[in-house]
Amino acid sequence: MNMNTREIEDSKKYIHRGVTKYKLNKFQEAIDEYNKFIEVNPECSIGYYNRGLAYHNLKEYRKAIKDYTKSIECKPSSPFSYYCRGLCKYNLGYYEEAIDDYKKAIELKPDYEMAYNNIEITKQHINKLKLN
Repeated sequence: MNMNTREIEDSKKYIHRGVTKYKLNKFQEAIDEYNKFIEVNPECSIGYYNRGLAYHNLKEYRKAIKDYTKSIECKPSSPFSYYCRGLCKYNLGYYEEAIDDYKKAIELKPDYEMAYNNIEITKQHINKLKLN
């Protein structure tokens, strides 16, 4: 879809409204705004990333993973999408896959302390499961 500058600027209102709804913990309303943005900007990673955050807060981890994956497809250099996808995978019990995502986040952002931290937490959790 070819869009002119005005249409692109107009579509940003959906992201701004979505962020506002998100900050008010109105996650479904935020998702509705992000859906509108994605409809107009299907190749823009921020819409998928933000919608993934809202799904994550609703504990709809599979939907969040799909959005983070799409965000990564649109912008493979984003460590935050990998990190957040790792969090969702952890919550679903996909521990090794979560570690892989955290490692990719660190590869892209070597000072990503939370990713290092979550690798250790995940490894500890795996070890506890092995002991039981």
